Amino acid sequence: MKAREKTAVIYARVSTARQADDGLPVDSQIDQCRAKAVALQARVVEVFRDDGISGRTSNRPGFQAALDFCDDHPVDYFVCWSSSRFARNHIDAALNKRILEKSGSKLVFVSQDFGESDEAWMIESIVAIMDEQYSRAIAKDTRRSMAKNAADGFWNGGNLPFGYQAVSMGKRRRLAPVEDEALVVRTIFRWTIEGAGQKEIAMRLNDTGVSRRGKRWNKAAVASVLRSRAVLGQIVFNDRGRNIVTQAHEAIISEEVWAMAQDKKEQRVPRNVGGRPRSEAAFSGLLVCGKCGEAMYTETATGRGGVRYHYYNCRSFLKGMGCESRRLPVEKLDAHLLEEIAEKIFTADNIAGILLDIKRQSGEWACDKQLRIDGMAKELSDVDRRLRKMYESVEAGVGLNLADVAPRLRELRARSEALKIEIERLDADPGPQIVLRPDETTTAARIFRDILVSAENTSKVREFLGHVVSRIVIGDGKAMLEYLPERIVNARMSDSQCVVRWLPDLGSNQGPTD
Repeated sequence: MKAREKTAVIYARVSTARQADDGLPVDSQIDQCRAKAVALQARVVEVFRDDGISGRTSNRPGFQAALDFCDDHPVDYFVCWSSSRFARNHIDAALNKRILEKSGSKLVFVSQDFGESDEAWMIESIVAIMDEQYSRAIAKDTRRSMAKNAADGFWNGGNLPFGYQAVSMGKRRRLAPVEDEALVVRTIFRWTIEGAGQKEIAMRLNDTGVSRRGKRWNKAAVASVLRSRAVLGQIVFNDRGRNIVTQAHEAIISEEVWAMAQDKKEQRVPRNVGGRPRSEAAFSGLLVCGKCGEAMYTETATGRGGVRYHYYNCRSFLKGMGCESRRLPVEKLDAHLLEEIAEKIFTADNIAGILLDIKRQSGEWACDKQLRIDGMAKELSDVDRRLRKMYESVEAGVGLNLADVAPRLRELRARSEALKIEIERLDADPGPQIVLRPDETTTAARIFRDILVSAENTSKVREFLGHVVSRIVIGDGKAMLEYLPERIVNARMSDSQCVVRWLPDLGSNQGPTD
C-alpha cells in the first residue's frame, strides 16, 4: 500500500517595509521554507504571508488563514522561518502551537531546530520568551523616542489636526497653521461661544460650501476640532496614561477663547435627570418624597381583569427602608404637573422674547449681516497674514528696503484697522426694529403649551423637563416645583440656522397633587 504523501503550509511575515529591506524579506523566507519542506519530503500546498504586521498580535489575516487551513485540511507541517516570525508573545505562541497540534500539524522552524528530545519544549519556550522580550524592548524604545519627540515639540505622526500641516525640519516634523483651515477653526470656536451646537455648526459649514479637506462636515468632526489642543499650539502625547503636553507651534486659538468654548459645550450637555429611558412616566427621576427625601420610583400593579396600573411611590418604602407608601397614579399626576408647568412657563409674555429673537436671527437682514461679517473676517485674516510675511521678510534681510515697502505696510495696516472697526460696528448693530402682534404671542404660547401637554414621546418630555425643573417634592396633598432660573432654553426654527437663547423668569411654585 502506497504511503500517504506528506503536506506542508508555509507562513512568512515581516513587521515593516524597513524590516523587509534590512532583514530577511518575505520572499526569501518563503524560499527557505520551501527548501525545508523538501527536506521533510513534504509537498507545499499553500503559502500564507503577512506584510507589515507585528508578531505581537495574533490578529494577522495571513496567520489566521494558515491556522484555519490546517484545521480544515490534512496538513503535516506548518513551516515558518523562525519562532519570532510565528509569534513574539510566548503565551500566544504556546496557544497557537496547541491549536496546530489539535489539527494534526507539526510546527517546524527553518532557522531553529529544537530537536525531538524531552527538553525540546523547554528550549522552544525559552526562545519564545526571548522573542517576546526583544519585541517589548523595541516597543519600549519606540515609545521613549516618541515621548522625547513630543517633549521637543515635534509631530509624531497620525491624522493631522484640522488647521495644520506638518512641515519637515530635518528628519522630524513640526506643525504649522494652514491659514484657510485656521479661519474655519476660528469660526467654529466663535459660533460655539455664540451658542451654536456642533451639529448646527456642521450644517452651517456644509451649507456655505466649506469642506473638511474635501469631505462634508459632521457633528463628530466639529467636536474633534473643539477638543483638539493642537489649536492652542500644544503637542499632547499619551505615554501609558501620562500626558506629555508641550507648547510647540503657533496657536490658532487663544486660551481665553478655548476656555469660553469649553464652558459653552459643557452648558449644552444634557443633564441626566434619571428615570428609566423607556419609562412611560414623564416625571420619572424628578420626584422626591417630601417625608424622607428619597426619590420617587414607579411601580406597577395589576387590577381586576388584568388591567395594569402605574404609580409613583417612595423608594424608601419600596426598598423596605422605612417611610410610608406614597402611591400616586402616574397618569393623573403627570397630567396635573404638566398643566401647571405649561401655565407657569409658557405664558404669552415669556414666549414674546423667543419670538422676537427668532424673527431677528432668521430674517434676511440677520443672515446678510452674518455673511458680511464672515467675509470681512476672512479678508482681515488675509491682510494680517500679508503683514506678517512682509515684517518677516524685512527682518530676515532678504533684500527688501523698509523705505520701499513702508507705503504698502501703511496701506495694509489701515485696511486691517478699518476691517476691525467695521466688524465691531456691524456686530453691534441690532438691525431693524421688530414688533410683535398680540395674537402672535398668544398663538405661540398655546402651541408651546399643547406640544408639552400632548406630546406622545414621554422620554422627550422628560428630557425637556430636566433642563427646566430641578426637582419636584411631593408632600401631603401638594407638590412643590423647584425650577432652574439660570437655565437657558434653546428654541430653533426648522428653516433657521440661528440659535435663540431664552432665560425664563422662573421661581418656585406650589400646587395640589390631588
